Amino acid sequence: MTHRSPAPAVFIFLILAAALSAEDFRLVYASGRVEARRQSGWAEISVGDAVAGGSEVRIGGETVAEFDGPSGTLFYSRPGTFRLDSTMPREEAAGGKGFFSIFGRILESLGRSEKRNNQAMGVRAESFASGPPLEMVDEDSLRFDAAAAAYARKEYDKAASILEKEIDPAVLRDETAYRRLLAASLYAAGRKGPALEAVRGYDPAESGPLFADYVLLKGMLLAESRDPAGAAAQFARFVKTAETDTDRQTGYYLLGSVLLAAGSGDAARTALREAVRIDADEEITRLARGLLE
Repeated sequence: MTHRSPAPAVFIFLILAAALSAEDFRLVYASGRVEARRQSGWAEISVGDAVAGGSEVRIGGETVAEFDGPSGTLFYSRPGTFRLDSTMPREEAAGGKGFFSIFGRILESLGRSEKRNNQAMGVRAESFASGPPLEMVDEDSLRFDAAAAAYARKEYDKAASILEKEIDPAVLRDETAYRRLLAASLYAAGRKGPALEAVRGYDPAESGPLFADYVLLKGMLLAESRDPAGAAAQFARFVKTAETDTDRQTGYYLLGSVLLAAGSGDAARTALREAVRIDADEEITRLARGLLE
């Protein structure tokens, strides 16, 4: 009597199981309560838990949640119920196919231009008010320089590590430069949830030199995290304070893009027409016209 080996059947089963598990999402970051719909109802999930693709998840108020899935990251910052769908492109969440082209340009320019900002970095001046007039460079400023240099070399994990572990933001005169570089480093390193948390709870002075750049980055992160209304508020602030025609055109394009995603068609078209009218950047003009068609 001949006995067939069960190995082929087991092998096929393992392949099918792997294919099914490959469609799972894993919660990799949560700043608050996140729930998944199970057969028995809603159940809270924790970082590291797997959720099947197509499942509904519920994001609590003031919570940022990030899921790693088969086609990349799904990222949420708006309370509500969402379906984990790996076929939904992140461009749809942000409100336009050209959105990430602009985002990439902004992140790249930050890497080229980030220098130590003496107004933003360093220990508070009053710490040395009683001492002699010395020319000094404090350790936090030096470490910020090292983080900026790492970012420019595209060593994003290293830049984020320096900023998180070696600089105390509590002693800085102004946290804007620190938080902007930290958010950009975390995002580029693939840690989108922490990137948004770095900027979400901090609001710089509108008169500050980095205000426009800061709210632009914050708006970009909110847009990708499926909060078009929150992103629109930041882009409107950017337009208000932009100093060049190119910046204003960029702001109007981004504003129109997220307003479309939010379902505010008339307001979106007004912003996009303004972007076309300014016509300071050929690519942005083309993208804005594309959304108007």
